[in-house]
Amino acid sequence: MVKLPAEMIFETMRYPLLLGLIVLSALGLSACKIGTPFRMADNDRANTSVDKNQTVMVGITHVVVGQNRKRTKTFWNHVKSVQGSLEEQPGFIGGAIRRELFGNEAWTMTVWTDEESLNGFVRSQVHRTAMTEGWPALKSARFARMEVSRDQIPLSWKQAEELLDTVGRSYTVGSVPAVASSP
Repeated sequence: MVKLPAEMIFETMRYPLLLGLIVLSALGLSACKIGTPFRMADNDRANTSVDKNQTVMVGITHVVVGQNRKRTKTFWNHVKSVQGSLEEQPGFIGGAIRRELFGNEAWTMTVWTDEESLNGFVRSQVHRTAMTEGWPALKSARFARMEVSRDQIPLSWKQAEELLDTVGRSYTVGSVPAVASSP
């Protein structure tokens, strides 16, 4: 069968076009983020007498994870351990996690009854172990905390990023000890 000129052009262009679409899709999705919904602690969901005007402490973390696969796996295993321990932490109200779908950035948002509870969590064994063993996987990290009215939670991720940009502390790996003192 003889191909017409238009069919020949399509035939030779099909694979580069397909490859181009795949690359464009990947580039567009690299900035795409996926996250868990904000989840209230079981003990807080059951509490119907919560004062919505009460102030609470919000902790936000943003990390850029490096490319070392072994270290990255260790980091994510510790993230799971920390997430699993949150319900047991005194003063924990709720939290969420978000990460880039095809990238290397991740964010956490946790809400606590007060700064003392957040500091207690930061000093807890599960968090200290995660920081010590997971820190080498990171290129950089940013941390922020802020008191807000309980009726403002959960913050949107846009609000969380603005908080990081305005009052966050930034670190690159090697610039601070893995287990930094809390402010």
